[in-house]
Amino acid sequence: MAPSYYPVTCDCLWMNPDDEFGDYYDIQGRPIHTLEDFIKGIVPDVSIALDPNLAIPYGTIVSSPELNALVGKPVPLAVTAQNAATFNRNLDRVSICVATGRLFRLANLNGTLTLII
Repeated sequence: MAPSYYPVTCDCLWMNPDDEFGDYYDIQGRPIHTLEDFIKGIVPDVSIALDPNLAIPYGTIVSSPELNALVGKPVPLAVTAQNAATFNRNLDRVSICVATGRLFRLANLNGTLTLII
């Protein structure tokens, strides 16, 4: 099956260790993988949230050429998280898990990316 390309609005799902919620686990209770940890080589992929109504299986790896270019290598994006911003949005929104908002703002990733599924 050939990959499909989708323009999506991208935002960050910020895993702030100082917040009161402590929401650092994915939908199966496993630790969230952040973009920063991927860049450091600590985790093999980056957790993302898509609309759960899409029924994309847990752990499906997708990619974004813009994110790959930013990081300088392929960034496997694992569909493992959920957040309110992606509910009922079909394939027009993705949230990428980050440790801080700093990298996201510096990279200017709040905008449109291409998601390859």
